[in-house]
Amino acid sequence: AIVTVVSKDGLEVLAVTSEKLVAVQVSDSSTPTFEGSLRHVSKVGSDQKGRLSVWFESGQRPLVIDPDAYDLASLHEFFETLYLSVISAGGSPNMSGSSEPPPEGGGASPE
Repeated sequence: AIVTVVSKDGLEVLAVTSEKLVAVQVSDSSTPTFEGSLRHVSKVGSDQKGRLSVWFESGQRPLVIDPDAYDLASLHEFFETLYLSVISAGGSPNMSGSSEPPPEGGGASPE
């Protein structure tokens, strides 16, 4: 892996390899719970709850990351490396940092 980041509780690991973005739930097994090709990353952004997401052109489900579960400096390094790795793998350097559209009915709903 080019970069790995471990959640504060040690139960989740995120990794960027030369070709993939991988997430592993350590408590389940060492089998990846998420794998996505860097060439197909289309957008990195956040949702209305502050979770970070990585979307893919291929229609694959996005990887959703709770930033509170990770050390912010490590997460920052992870996303910098992700961006450079996407470009290196032949993906789009124009990944938008904007949020996903609001839910139907418009605007954020109170929780």
